[in-house]
Amino acid sequence: MVVANKKVKCPTCGTMNDKDNTVKISGRYYCIECGEERNKEKSRNTDGWDNLYSYMKELYGQVDGKMISLVAKYRKEPYNYTNEGMRLTLYYYHILLDNSTNTEATGLIPYYYQKAKLEYIDNIEVREFNSQCQPTQKINRIKVCPIKNKNKYSIGIDLSHLGGTEDEQ
Repeated sequence: MVVANKKVKCPTCGTMNDKDNTVKISGRYYCIECGEERNKEKSRNTDGWDNLYSYMKELYGQVDGKMISLVAKYRKEPYNYTNEGMRLTLYYYHILLDNSTNTEATGLIPYYYQKAKLEYIDNIEVREFNSQCQPTQKINRIKVCPIKNKNKYSIGIDLSHLGGTEDEQ
């Protein structure tokens, strides 16, 4: 007696697949292509989460539900921000721009994300350029010491000929 493989439906695309030709993720069976996409999405949402969470806790003292929901919102369409990108944006906003940490600023991430990204890209390009450049000439340094006068305010001008009263002459 031959046992037929059970068919399962992919929750993403809806295709029916043999159970042997699927990927099981969190108790659900995905087709190979959708399973790979789902794994990428899951890893994208968890990569850097610990760093972001600990940095928000360091900045604000505590992380509340509002902050977590905003971060989750920014990971999805239309933003598609990464956890590391949001952490660097908070660093850019608070440390580089020297803004106060008295109030939480996770709501400002969409306004500063691209600016922070451009800042970091510029810094990377400058570092790469500097690492490739080697000084070709030897730099000669010349030490200049000023001449010290004991009495720098006396010029030595004779003022007697300027005239005065006849009594003084």
